[in-house]
Amino acid sequence: VVLMQRSVTEILANIRLLGRVAGVSDRGEQLARSLEDRLASTMQRVKGRTLPRAVMITGRLGNGLLLVARPGTYTGDAIELAGGRFALEGRGVIAQVSPEAIMSADPDVLLYAGSPADRDELIKRPGWSEMRAVTTKRAYAVSRVELLIPGPRTIDGIEHLAALLHPMASEQ
Repeated sequence: VVLMQRSVTEILANIRLLGRVAGVSDRGEQLARSLEDRLASTMQRVKGRTLPRAVMITGRLGNGLLLVARPGTYTGDAIELAGGRFALEGRGVIAQVSPEAIMSADPDVLLYAGSPADRDELIKRPGWSEMRAVTTKRAYAVSRVELLIPGPRTIDGIEHLAALLHPMASEQ
């Protein structure tokens, strides 16, 4: 079975499909519903709040460009479902951006899919320290496993993103 998982909706549909293929459709349905309920709860907590402008760096290329989450992907869905919006608007399907483009976007929140040490190394580079997300201490390392590998853990990632994007909502 080859699965396409371009969105959170497709991830949930594939959980149901895998349950049917494995002959345990009830378990697949139960898991998908449980994940949908958690997602709905997270979305309800952030509903009506100001949407912070976010950039999620998902990788670094040898030529200095950075890979970022974008609309039309499950990682982009994660940002939006967690109550964020894209600081790099109008980039379409282009995933590679320059560090200068990110600095120019001046996001409210900077998310780095990787280790805190790698995030720290990046934001110590010239120009990054003036970025709003860095000066307000909203530059976070986030889990690659939860956000870059599509599957049930993606919902964990969305819950964690919502807590970072809306810290007051997670306390309620």
